[in-house]
Amino acid sequence: SDSLVSTQSGVFTDAQAQPGEQTYLGICKSCHTPSEHTGTAFNQSWNAHPLSDLFKYLCESMPKDNPGSLDPYDAADVMAFLLKLNAMPAGSAELAPDTVALKKILIDTRNTRPSP
Repeated sequence: SDSLVSTQSGVFTDAQAQPGEQTYLGICKSCHTPSEHTGTAFNQSWNAHPLSDLFKYLCESMPKDNPGSLDPYDAADVMAFLLKLNAMPAGSAELAPDTVALKKILIDTRNTRPSP
């Protein structure tokens, strides 16, 4: 169906967030702190955007020292980790690195707590 779902409906798995965290710690953390990707900062950048925007950003612009080098599957895993970091519920299906599917999932940060 073409109906939109939100990231509050369980669009990634806990199992997927684990390699995403490893990729984040290995590649992203050298330039970013998790607080840049949670709370207010994440809300302002991504709330109400489709996940395809975040996916495209990760695939085209990251990492800053080698943009475009992130494997699409790794980018999808990193997105799962970022959603988990932002208190989104996990579900039973993994996020696929599929722009068409990701366009139908809106980022909804309503339960996200501000960074301490």
